[in-house]
Amino acid sequence: MYEAYTALRRTIRLEEPRNKAIFGTYAFGTAAGIHQQGILRNPATYEYVEPARFGRERSILIGRHSGRAVLRHLLDQLGVEVDNERLAELYRVHIAERTGADCEDLAVVKARLARELGTPVLAGAVSSTG
Repeated sequence: MYEAYTALRRTIRLEEPRNKAIFGTYAFGTAAGIHQQGILRNPATYEYVEPARFGRERSILIGRHSGRAVLRHLLDQLGVEVDNERLAELYRVHIAERTGADCEDLAVVKARLARELGTPVLAGAVSSTG
């Protein structure tokens, strides 16, 4: 369904909407910490429909409103354990004091954390759910 919509949108030169239900760029994405925490635990918590039903994927975006849960998720995926003090510092640098209003994809922040912490990014371990 999404592929058909995209083909139609390109044909009629319709600008890609950001937040349109089902078809918008960020329809299945969130940068809000409480929603991210819920999605990481159980996607059905905040998704009224599964993105795959429409040929879409869920995305977790990192922005100033993201929480520590998503940061812990990334560190777990990287196999890195940090104490609360280091977690607070990573949160401050990568989330709380972000410049600009743009969000970044989870994979981008994960790669930056891996470089900073000197750990490899494991192939296929970028999923927002595990």
